[in-house]
Amino acid sequence: MRGVFGLILLCSFISVSFSTDKAFHYSLSESELRDIQNYPDGADAGYDDYEDSALGDSVNSFFRESNSQLILDLDLFKQFYDEYTRVSDAASEGDVDYLKTVLEFFEPLKQNDVSAPCLADIFHFLWTTYNYANTVKAAKTCDNCNCTRDYKILFADYEWIFGVVDAMGKIPAAIGGGNNLWLGSWSTCRKISTVKNNQGQHWNGQYCMTRYYAYNKYNPLKAFTTKTNPTDVCRSNASNTFSEWAAEDKACFDMMPLLNIGLCMPDTCTDYDVQKVVEFLYKAAELSMDSKFVCNMTVTCSNDRAENKMYNNLPSMLVLTLMIGIFSLMFYGTCFHYYIVDPAGGKIEGKFSHLLMLFSIKRNTEQLMDTSVDGDQIRCLHGARFLSMCWIIFGHTYYYICTSFTTDNLIQTLRGFPKLFYNQLVVQAPLAVDSFFLLSGLLTTYIFIKKLKNGSAKLNAPVTWIAFYIRRYLRLTPVYLLLMILIVTLSTYISDGPFWRPLERNNCKNSWWVNLLYLNNFFKQDDQCMGWTWYMANDFQLHCFAPILIIALYKLENKGVILAVLMLAASCGVNLYITLIRGYPPAPLLTSTLEIIAVLDAYWTELYVKPYIRCAPYIVGCIVGYALNATRKIFPMTVLQQLVTWIIAFSLGGYSVFGLFHYTKTGEISVAWHVMYTLFGRLSFSLFLGWIIFACETGNADKINRILGHKMFMPLSRMTFCAYLLHPALLQLYYLSRNTAFHFTHAFQLFYMFSVAVFVSYGAAFLFCLVVEQPVTNFDKLIFTPKPRHRQNGIETSPNTDIELQPASRPIIRGQHNDT
Repeated sequence: MRGVFGLILLCSFISVSFSTDKAFHYSLSESELRDIQNYPDGADAGYDDYEDSALGDSVNSFFRESNSQLILDLDLFKQFYDEYTRVSDAASEGDVDYLKTVLEFFEPLKQNDVSAPCLADIFHFLWTTYNYANTVKAAKTCDNCNCTRDYKILFADYEWIFGVVDAMGKIPAAIGGGNNLWLGSWSTCRKISTVKNNQGQHWNGQYCMTRYYAYNKYNPLKAFTTKTNPTDVCRSNASNTFSEWAAEDKACFDMMPLLNIGLCMPDTCTDYDVQKVVEFLYKAAELSMDSKFVCNMTVTCSNDRAENKMYNNLPSMLVLTLMIGIFSLMFYGTCFHYYIVDPAGGKIEGKFSHLLMLFSIKRNTEQLMDTSVDGDQIRCLHGARFLSMCWIIFGHTYYYICTSFTTDNLIQTLRGFPKLFYNQLVVQAPLAVDSFFLLSGLLTTYIFIKKLKNGSAKLNAPVTWIAFYIRRYLRLTPVYLLLMILIVTLSTYISDGPFWRPLERNNCKNSWWVNLLYLNNFFKQDDQCMGWTWYMANDFQLHCFAPILIIALYKLENKGVILAVLMLAASCGVNLYITLIRGYPPAPLLTSTLEIIAVLDAYWTELYVKPYIRCAPYIVGCIVGYALNATRKIFPMTVLQQLVTWIIAFSLGGYSVFGLFHYTKTGEISVAWHVMYTLFGRLSFSLFLGWIIFACETGNADKINRILGHKMFMPLSRMTFCAYLLHPALLQLYYLSRNTAFHFTHAFQLFYMFSVAVFVSYGAAFLFCLVVEQPVTNFDKLIFTPKPRHRQNGIETSPNTDIELQPASRPIIRGQHNDT
């Protein structure tokens, strides 16, 4: 944006005379610009290397002085940079006249809606700068040691103004490569504190991150997604005034900020004050050029004001009190276990004792770490669940780096990342979510049919459906709700820094109820709360409709399988229809042309989070669960049959993961391949995983079963649900807490960050399980587990037989109460 660089003036409180007859005459030759933008070719050593010239040509067009300016005008850019650096020179040289011009320029701020304390501190800084320049001018006449010593004392009183200037965001390296992070120094700004009057009041610095968004006319993605020369596109309409722009061009490109500048402001200014001051500057710049570039801007300031402390936030203090209460229960429950229950031989009497034991760390840890195996477990699901979660963390590790906009080589990475073959494991990480849908459908079907066969669940008994629906909701929601509360309260005060902001911008105030109803994949899509929990909405919705298919499989058997296949075909058909009609890519993949980014919002709401699209792996899971019940875990196959089946299975798995490599690398795909992958790509992965599980449980994959069913996976499997809920929040907390920009380099960096993310996520999941998940699980068993049988009139009965049905994974995965 040409006008955005007028904001640099604010960094030093300088002004430039925005007269309409003033022209900027600095430019670089085209050959010089090409030399600057010419990146060396490389293989796959890092994400800064490029083998094509498209990016260089696009960036070159951004900076050229011509009618084809797409984002930036180098003339204005250079002039504002010169004005920015002039402030310290003016003060140091005693250029009083120039500083008078600054004061005059900022006079109109008094007419804007800026608070009086903020204005007072802004002008205090300006007048201090002016006085410093006067002192420098007077010091030049000093010709003896006495006055020199006096002036040194005066200069020491004024030195803080240079700290303010030094903390401001400055032009970084690699702006030609898309570096839009002009951070400055958060720590330098926050340390500034100087007495400003005889009352002893202080001028304290606060760091403000300002983010600027351009009109869609200057959307940078056009340079990569358009098939024509972006320079030609811009030349054709460069002379249009704002009123002549098309409606699409007047829309705001708010997918990512085109510029981020750190400002050091007085802490008497609110976010609103800073926004009004900055708007004053960039609107003046746009007015001088008779053009419009910035459509929106946001400001996030961090300071040490008392009203921003946690102890002045009532909801946060209430939540802190709640957490202290829970930890107290854990302490007393553990002591009760060690000093009362254990000496009594493990006997627990009384309701209060049972409730207190729910929070025993000793008991809950033993349950989490239990590795005992019974004959009713599908052992391979332990490893499948954990490895699928690792794959999701693998993808999210880099997804949240990009979406947090804390990377200084984001565009290069987005374009270069898909070109490396092994990065398909990251690009295709969304397939791991299908693993959990499949496991959910498999366990729900397997357990329900098993209960129907042994008589512990009856289709005509209302209590069966109470157990199926209500218990499912009650077992999942407390963990979900507590994390939501922590994110919108205590997590806000965990850290600070130039990128820091609340994880949920709206603090879930507008859409929390949609999440708790598990409808957040249909409603409030523009105002999401904990966006990654779309999976829980889908899973709960599919769980609600699962009995239709499960009963059909149980009653109709082979005809039920036909019904399941028809439902699969319908889901794939709807997916293909919407994809072709709307022009969406065959999968939510990042390609070198960044196609998915341009349609991400629409693709997300119309396809990615809808249950009628995501139900295919769930249906496959239902079929596998039915097959395991039908075969009674015995399905002999000849060596030749096994060989052919495994070749087909691995071909399907390889196709689903790597079948779109050419598309991600080039952004080009044939119509036939597009249609085929849309129909069968994701389904192939579900069939591949479904076969592995079926083969493990029917004796056709003993070695794989020994690996996936190893005891080391059992505790990790139980913690997977908490790891799923926690890891996006933990990743964002880390990225937003950084004091410096992140820079993508090579594959080792990718592996290192992924390893740390898995370790931290499961470590936090273990603590969260002890705090809330295991107590909730034990409370559920305390309320709903059938009472011991007793004899009545000579007949042994069980009063709670019909409510014995457990949530999806209880009888199969000991201690695990959900399918994630």
